[in-house]
Amino acid sequence: MLAANAASLKASYAGLTALGDWSGSLRNGSDLIRLTDADGNLANQVDYRFGGEWPEQAGGNGSSLELINPSADNALGGAWADSDESAKGAWQSFAINGGNFKDVNYGGQDPEVRLWLPGDGHLVLRNLVLRPTAGSGNLFVNGAVTTLTNDNVSGWQSRGTHWGSYHDAEGVHLVADGSGDAKLNHMEKDAAGMTALTDYTMTFEARWVSGMSRLVAHTWDMSWGSTVLVPVPLNLGTPGAANSRLAAGAPPQVTSGLHSPAVPTASQTVTVTARVSSPGSALTSVVLKHRLDFNWASEPARTSGAWNTTPMLDNGTGGDAVANDGICTVQINPASFSGYNVNGAIIEFYVLATAANGLTGHFPRGGAGAPGLWVADSRVPSTDLRRMRVVISPYWVDALNNSSGTGGQTVKFNYKFPRFSDHYFPCTYMHNDGTVYYGCSVRKTGSPFTRRTDGNLTRGVVALPGDHPLRGHGKLYWDNDGAGGSMLHNRILRYWLYLLGVPGNENEVCRVTRNSHTYAVRETSETFDKAMLDRIWANGSDGLFFEIDDKLTIPDDGTTRLSNTDGSWDYDPINSPGAENPTSYHNNFHPKSRELEYDYSALTEWCRQIEQNGAALTQEQYERMGDTQAIAAYAAVRG
Repeated sequence: MLAANAASLKASYAGLTALGDWSGSLRNGSDLIRLTDADGNLANQVDYRFGGEWPEQAGGNGSSLELINPSADNALGGAWADSDESAKGAWQSFAINGGNFKDVNYGGQDPEVRLWLPGDGHLVLRNLVLRPTAGSGNLFVNGAVTTLTNDNVSGWQSRGTHWGSYHDAEGVHLVADGSGDAKLNHMEKDAAGMTALTDYTMTFEARWVSGMSRLVAHTWDMSWGSTVLVPVPLNLGTPGAANSRLAAGAPPQVTSGLHSPAVPTASQTVTVTARVSSPGSALTSVVLKHRLDFNWASEPARTSGAWNTTPMLDNGTGGDAVANDGICTVQINPASFSGYNVNGAIIEFYVLATAANGLTGHFPRGGAGAPGLWVADSRVPSTDLRRMRVVISPYWVDALNNSSGTGGQTVKFNYKFPRFSDHYFPCTYMHNDGTVYYGCSVRKTGSPFTRRTDGNLTRGVVALPGDHPLRGHGKLYWDNDGAGGSMLHNRILRYWLYLLGVPGNENEVCRVTRNSHTYAVRETSETFDKAMLDRIWANGSDGLFFEIDDKLTIPDDGTTRLSNTDGSWDYDPINSPGAENPTSYHNNFHPKSRELEYDYSALTEWCRQIEQNGAALTQEQYERMGDTQAIAAYAAVRG
């Protein structure tokens, strides 16, 4: 075992032989590892990725990449799996002394406590108790269970990026597939017995399962709360032992799947190809599973739609270009399947390979749970601008349709996707109606004033698979500014900032559509995220990055806002539990880098200096704290 810190590794794994200390480092996104012998001959190498055809959890969520079987081709993502770390986290007791509950009343809402993670993660909680710090009892009623109803009285209600939270005999599982926030993307519980101007303490036990281990707790009005860091085990992975995901044989590998044409007409035959291999065990079948996708109005679980099964060939017939080259082919004539030959029809599909050892392989990797999609569209689009097409199941379009009492805000989706949900839904992305990206996901974006309540993606962002970026970007965002007007205003403002030397994001006018809708002129922008910080500044994401937003108060319906307050540099904006507590700030300032640290110290010090000493500070003192030239440029241009 090669280690950066051999002594630490041997202390965590009894009996392990470790060599080190290695001075190199590996990137979380991807890297190339080469193993050579004493003479410099290449013995083995792995050019690993995360996401797409590769496992997800090993990309920073605590798991290791583990080879499923020694005979598997380790150059392929399907030969690897995330190590199983789910049972290693130990239970530990915590107490959050959140200070004084102020009870700022917004619209007659009952007090409630919200819990969330600032990124992908999974914690298990049990014995949750909320009591007056100087008293006893438990204000959490039904606090050991989650609820699928549209309230937080009968249990913990989870929505948005925390929609996957659940409970079982072990406890309440807080599961996040994205960043939580104080608006809607969290798990919340009614605490109607809380009274104003009283100190409260929340006690509980927690253990880590995967990903982010920072737990944030706060009340509805942000006056009470704090954070804890749940310990992550030191003995992650299986160095010196058999892999936790070891299989008796090597599964078939299905890679480089593709349907063509990317956007067929309603009458056009679609050819699906995939490279298939099966080391150590003969293939017994390779088939394409496919079906017409529709709204599933009476099928909340999407379980009853039958899959068509069509064999794929590697014998030089039926559209297969070269016999026995490992590339299997099938041709789907839309006239042969009910509903396929209709303009706007959406087809779900995946390749399934089975070997004699009983193991299977899929493309896309998620198989039936995350299939590829194509849409029939007989129109000829304009090619004057770059085109972006998102193909998404009508089932998930219904979840995006979340005005009050519809779609994502109904029992069909267990009320988990109201208007301000930031959960990403599975999709396939088309670049210029030619290059296909499977395994993508998409969501609506927009402020509380502009976010749509229908199923349209007028403003949106699509996340690409980790192993398949576009022009180096993992996310693509578009705004709904029209071809003139505010789009031109925005471009002029960005140009002014450029002339003033202020770095900004990359932008391009393009055409965007969902499924077979008409293309609309939009502007795509580089997402403000850690990748952009690293592009502009060397190791920029190592710094503290906060996204500023209005302070919002959103009631239980998840679709309206009772009030909003502009983000500001006020010190102690709540006046309780104290100006140094991140709870006072994290509704206005959302951490987008170093989320695990949840460090607000520099921000709070800036706010303190501005509010308490602003008039007396010299220019030199200001410049020690901030880039005053950039601040002045932004103020001038925005003004």
